[in-house]
Amino acid sequence: LKPALILTYLRGWPSASEVNPAYISIVVFAFQFGLMYGDIGQGLLFLLIGVYLWRKNKEVGGGMMYRLGGIMMPMGLSAIIFGFMFDSFFLIEHGITHWLHASHIVLPFHYPIMPNPVHETTTLMLLVFKIATIEVIFGLILGAYNEIKKGNPIGALGEHGLGMILYIIGLYMTAMHFISIGMNFMAAMGSPWFILALVGLLLSFIEPVIHSVYHGHGVGVDAIGLGVGGLLLTFVEGLANLFSFLRIAAFALAHASLAIAAVALSNSLGIAGIGLVIMNVVALSFEFVSSAVQSLRLLYYEFMGKFFQGGGVRFKPYAMSFAKKSNN
Repeated sequence: LKPALILTYLRGWPSASEVNPAYISIVVFAFQFGLMYGDIGQGLLFLLIGVYLWRKNKEVGGGMMYRLGGIMMPMGLSAIIFGFMFDSFFLIEHGITHWLHASHIVLPFHYPIMPNPVHETTTLMLLVFKIATIEVIFGLILGAYNEIKKGNPIGALGEHGLGMILYIIGLYMTAMHFISIGMNFMAAMGSPWFILALVGLLLSFIEPVIHSVYHGHGVGVDAIGLGVGGLLLTFVEGLANLFSFLRIAAFALAHASLAIAAVALSNSLGIAGIGLVIMNVVALSFEFVSSAVQSLRLLYYEFMGKFFQGGGVRFKPYAMSFAKKSNN
């Protein structure tokens, strides 16, 4: 995984007072990519390309192709795993499901595991919201840890820690409660989960005030202004972060739609398999790049933006060389 650390270092070098997210970022990036681009065959192809680039360039001192190979390997592996879960192989949908039925094999769990992006779009969106909540909270926990590590435990109470965490949890649970009670807005606002979200906003407001009092500056206009800013930032950013993850469901739907388009194109042209070939070319080029870019965006902003500043400097040890004296 060493060449894939470039994902973190392109954004910045970790400082001594924050968590180094190098290996975490690889896992999160590949996970998000697989959710958008779940396909066994295409994932296997990218895995093999990654292995080839990694092995070929490893012996010649690395370089960009070496790093690209290191990134494509976990991306391909994740696409294969989610391809099994979506039951997609080179845009051929439900092939494993049909084989299981034909072979009279009954699995102890529902298969496909993941909801179908076309026919179960709402279920997929709810699952993505849950994933978004977990991922954002994980980033906020790391952010709170960084604040404590920097010697600022009060900073872990506000928008970079507990305040935002409570707001995100309350927001997600209020939304789920809102759906479960038949879209009754007033009843949802009276739930304990909505109150929890308000408590999170309150913490984001009072954290700068507590910080100002603790350092002997009192409750001034500056502290109140920072508190209002923290509250507004928590409110807007929390909503934006959760809804931003819907791009995962959108790209999963786009991938499944290519499979439908492949069948329709073959039928309209009257040439068996031609639509599948064309749509796979589209998926292996345009869709691959788009899914990678969107996963990178979620990684850098929604996740790493919660805890990673990247203000460190790469450590280069001082070295001295001593020329060996000649006996002549």
